[in-house]
Amino acid sequence: MKWITSSLMLLLCMIMVFSACTDVMVNKTQELDYQSLRAVTGLDMLDASGASMGKWKTPNQNPGDGILFPVPGNGNIAFLGSEEFRKIWITPATCVIDTTNTNIEIASLSISVDIEDIEEIALEEYDASGNTFNLDLSNLGQGFYKIFYLTESGGDVNWVNYYLDPNYNGAPDIDLLDMECN
Repeated sequence: MKWITSSLMLLLCMIMVFSACTDVMVNKTQELDYQSLRAVTGLDMLDASGASMGKWKTPNQNPGDGILFPVPGNGNIAFLGSEEFRKIWITPATCVIDTTNTNIEIASLSISVDIEDIEEIALEEYDASGNTFNLDLSNLGQGFYKIFYLTESGGDVNWVNYYLDPNYNGAPDIDLLDMECN
């Protein structure tokens, strides 16, 4: 009888432990859409002098008056703006294929972004001054990033999408971008 009671107690304990573990192991995935701080839906591709090389997909960005180049690039980037930069944040991003929103480029211009939300996910943060700024992001590794910035006027936060390719040779690798986005 003692053996049966001990066995039942052990079985009951095991059931409680395993049921508690399954609750902990549940992992919910957050769906990203073009409005997410972590979503990239395309790139405005710019060469090393800032000249346009076209678009890849449909960028969900709000660049304001500033440009960042080259995009994509090897991590050595330049900012050029009509006003002085005050703050720059680099955040990780994921490529998202948004099939439900038809006018992402225009809609992205009205997205409101809170600085506190950016600071929560920022990998790097820079205090800036002047209307030109150079960054070396090559230590971050290959992938998509969003680069947020605030200008001296203190208005809205602006951002651009970026792809870091350590093997970048001056010409965008569209096959690589497509592969990274699937």
